[in-house]
Amino acid sequence: MVKKFNSIIYSMIAISIIAILVGIAMICWPVKAIYTFALLTGCYFIVQGIAQIIIGIKASKYHLPYDGTAYGVLSLIFGILAVVVFAKNPEATTISWALFMGIALGISIIVAGVYDIKAAMLLKKVPRSNWVLILILGILTIVLGILMMSVPFTGALAETMFIGIFLAAFGVVNLVDTICLKTQATQYERAVKRKVDDISDIIDKSVDTAADIYKEGKDLVNDQIDKFTN
Repeated sequence: MVKKFNSIIYSMIAISIIAILVGIAMICWPVKAIYTFALLTGCYFIVQGIAQIIIGIKASKYHLPYDGTAYGVLSLIFGILAVVVFAKNPEATTISWALFMGIALGISIIVAGVYDIKAAMLLKKVPRSNWVLILILGILTIVLGILMMSVPFTGALAETMFIGIFLAAFGVVNLVDTICLKTQATQYERAVKRKVDDISDIIDKSVDTAADIYKEGKDLVNDQIDKFTN
């Protein structure tokens, strides 16, 4: 049990350290992070496509309804094309992926701003609501999304650095929590061990006391027998 717990703790510590290192790398080298992410995306689609095709083959073998085979084939083709294109022209692929990330981020921010404005219009009918503040935030969010789309590469770099900050923060928090958990578990283990040792001492003393009483009683009985026989 203790070995399993320690293995879990060490795994959590390793994950935390990796998250911190990856986060710092994404903050310090966002362009290289986008470069790596673009390559990993192609590899992901290849693996996903193969998995979907295998599942489809197994499903058809047992006459089970499954509609993911076509998606798996398309995903596999897309992944192979992405990796091949990336291998031939990595810089252009990285720039294209960064532009895609920036535009996608801008669109998502604009959509969030639209939802904020709709929420503000609904809250306008509610007395004493902060609909004006929500409306202003929604408008500012849309403006931010438009700025992101106007400079998508910069937006992608900012997004990558933000993800790096999040990963590094997650790693630090998780590492601290794991160390605290390990410390508490160690303290608890020591406390339990002390209790067990105390109980063992009490049992040993009780056994010794019982043995002494038995010996004294036996000696007393022997003395009485000797007196009676004499």
